[in-house]
Amino acid sequence: MEVILIKTEMLDFISGAKNAVKGDGLILSRERIGTTGEFIHVSIPDREEPLYRLWNSRSKTKAPKKASDPIPKHTGGKAPYIMLMEGADETISKLSVEAAGILLKLLYAGHVEWHTGRVMTKHNKKSMTLIELTRYFNPIGKKKMSRLLTELASMEAMEYNTSSHAYFINRKIARKGRSL
Repeated sequence: MEVILIKTEMLDFISGAKNAVKGDGLILSRERIGTTGEFIHVSIPDREEPLYRLWNSRSKTKAPKKASDPIPKHTGGKAPYIMLMEGADETISKLSVEAAGILLKLLYAGHVEWHTGRVMTKHNKKSMTLIELTRYFNPIGKKKMSRLLTELASMEAMEYNTSSHAYFINRKIARKGRSL
């Protein structure tokens, strides 16, 4: 096995810290074009013309997404977050723990539409019905779920719109956004 020693100047050139390096009778240099390309020259000190020229187009590599932590496409690659609006603490503090838990779990689990606050299923984007909410919050039964949704509606944290047959979270309470 042969050991190759590389000078620190060459390592700096390879890593991109330096744009030119001279060593062993050759000069390596690069000219960066924007963020995606570079023009590389290989030359000898005594010659005016380079021995070799190379255009290198570097593609921006993105970090692979984790299956457990997907970032939505509509956030521009930024991580989404939930905003609890100021002044909503009075409403939230009056809710029972179970009702506040339903509200928080719907927001955190991604069952709330970004721009409208509509409660929906994640896989088909359809509005969640009372039965679907009961299944999602198993072992809460239909009667108890109905009571908790009534409590959320009475505190104006959530409402049911009869024309669109959908539950909506009050945007004065919480909104979804993306980090900058």
